[in-house]
Amino acid sequence: MYVDSEIEGTYKNALINLTAGTITSTTFTNTPILSNEGNGWYRFSVNVTTPSIVSPSVPIRVFLYNGVSINYAGNGTSGAYVWGFQFSKTSEVKPYRKTTATAGGSGFVSIWYDQSGNGNDLSQVTVANQPRIVNNGDLETKGNKVSIYSVSSDLLTRASLAFGNYPFNLSVFSVSYNEVALANASVFSTNTPLAGAGIQHFCDRRTQKRNTILYGATVVNTYDLSVQRDDSNQRLLSLFMNASTNATSAFDNGNAGTAGTVTGGIHTETAFNVLGTSSSGIQELIIYKADNSANRTGIESNINSYYSIY
Repeated sequence: MYVDSEIEGTYKNALINLTAGTITSTTFTNTPILSNEGNGWYRFSVNVTTPSIVSPSVPIRVFLYNGVSINYAGNGTSGAYVWGFQFSKTSEVKPYRKTTATAGGSGFVSIWYDQSGNGNDLSQVTVANQPRIVNNGDLETKGNKVSIYSVSSDLLTRASLAFGNYPFNLSVFSVSYNEVALANASVFSTNTPLAGAGIQHFCDRRTQKRNTILYGATVVNTYDLSVQRDDSNQRLLSLFMNASTNATSAFDNGNAGTAGTVTGGIHTETAFNVLGTSSSGIQELIIYKADNSANRTGIESNINSYYSIY
């Protein structure tokens, strides 16, 4: 098998021996990887770096190769199967994610990568519970911006928020929406074995107008939105907790909701789930282990300038 590409600005190629399962030669800048996937299938992957301006006439091609020519027509009886191409804008080789065979094809998120560089990625290994990002061939959007959408209680999760037990500083900025009238949709939640002594952050359309509930070991604190918003529009919700003063505050589209004081223990060490409510979506989630309330208006302004929420 012969694989070549012009993505790096010049032609690069690799020769693959499918009988031996080896790469016999390559001119790619980075060494390609050939992994045995079983049943005679091999996965070929290579990390390429494009120049600043590139317009390749040959993104990637695969040929049968008889040791002399890539134009080998075959012997009429034997050959090779080629299936599945996947491009990722990253230096890592990602797990293959199948696009389901609906009319235009729908795509679902298996991993949401942390952009801070701290590796706090969220994932979902159960296919049926993966949030949707492509719906019948069209990118999932809200307000003309990309979204991930929970069709039926879909969620992304990780082992914990890794903040430990309160006291800790916390700042959260999220852009989310809820398609169901008079319902609450989870933006994120944490769970613990200590009577659920964690945090639940909502995009709420009910009369309760709740933004966040802090479940202490003995006391439940609720933080209402500034106004009731029974619509499916995007919402920029913010939450702040200060470990020194125990002060908390919540904001809805830049407007102040209830403020209060943390009482009772809060724990975040056993689970961190994003989404989880049907017919809801999320576009942005920024979490700081710091009290950024002093910088709130600037951060919210930057977020709002992109999403044009209010």
